Amino acid sequence: MITTLDPSLENYAGTVSPSFSPRRAERRQASRSRRYRRRSLLWRESSLSRVRKCGRVRRGDLVAVRRGPNGAGFSGLTTCGSPWACPVCNAKIAAVRRLEVGAAVAAWMARGGAVLFVTRTLRHHRGHQLAQLWDGLAGAWRSMLGGKAWQTRKTALGLHGLVRVVETTTGDNGWHVHVHALLFISGDVSDDQVADFGGWSAARWSRAVVRQGLPAPLAVGQDVRVIRDVRDSALADYLAKMDESGRDADALGLELTHTQSKQARDVHATRPVWDLLTDVEKGDADALDRWHEWERVSKGRKQLMWSPGLRRDLLGAAPERSDEDIAGQDHHGEDLVLITADGWSYLVQHPPVIPKVLDAAEHSPSLLRQLLDDHSIPFLAPPPQRS
Repeated sequence: MITTLDPSLENYAGTVSPSFSPRRAERRQASRSRRYRRRSLLWRESSLSRVRKCGRVRRGDLVAVRRGPNGAGFSGLTTCGSPWACPVCNAKIAAVRRLEVGAAVAAWMARGGAVLFVTRTLRHHRGHQLAQLWDGLAGAWRSMLGGKAWQTRKTALGLHGLVRVVETTTGDNGWHVHVHALLFISGDVSDDQVADFGGWSAARWSRAVVRQGLPAPLAVGQDVRVIRDVRDSALADYLAKMDESGRDADALGLELTHTQSKQARDVHATRPVWDLLTDVEKGDADALDRWHEWERVSKGRKQLMWSPGLRRDLLGAAPERSDEDIAGQDHHGEDLVLITADGWSYLVQHPPVIPKVLDAAEHSPSLLRQLLDDHSIPFLAPPPQRS
């Protein structure tokens, strides 16, 4: 019997605050600057109206700059809530999702369970349309997890539920759509059981893909690995570097949720979809067409899915928050300044200054005010905090 996880995943995700070394703070600022630069590009180039408004349109007369335990942010702006097409919303959503996944794995293992990390890929070429590949992958995944054969294997393996994430990269051979999944297993599993399940599920995956009208997948890229510890060396090919603060649960969730920092892993040379925006910045019209295809096909699709009941019954977590809710929640913390409508208009017209405002806010209120004064950005002092 799995006891209730206390605190819930949402509380865990909302209260774990980063500890920044100077080097990590510098990397954080560089990443934020890139995200905001890309979003300002999308204000002009996106085919989605919500993305064109995201972080640009005010909800009221004033925009607050807030600083809390997790850093600085803005309050009072519209958000699109897209984990696929908005680099800023993606970062907010991924930060919560990877903590949720990491906390879930850590809690499950603490109760004696094991986790299988499964990767299933498609065989593709440049002529394949993204919608064809994505729909084919979704259909094959549903097929693989259906029927009596799967139920028999599920029972034999002690599978209680899974978390599934779809990831897409792009390269010379076109769109590369694949799926990662964490399978939560009751008790331990032997290497023989893992190998047997891996071979059986790979064959089942291949048949399911072919039934979707796609080529049989290559053996390369299909993988099943057991995770018995959050620092298991078997994850070396998958996990980004462990977080400098040692939050192994966070790092474990990183592979499934964080898409903006990934690099090509092998000679097949695929890149994150976000890199298309770098090409768009350089005037690449083909890259813009591919980005618009990405926006059109990804819209409305769910990035991360928990099997029914896993969060509630096995991990004791509260109902999952939507991507839109996470991205739209105003930044928690203390208001440092209130930027006026005219001040925000200036920032929209000078987007490189926007992340610098947050960098300054994280350093000190006086540096923030000095930056705003240097750019002649009008702002107000926030009202006194209630005691």
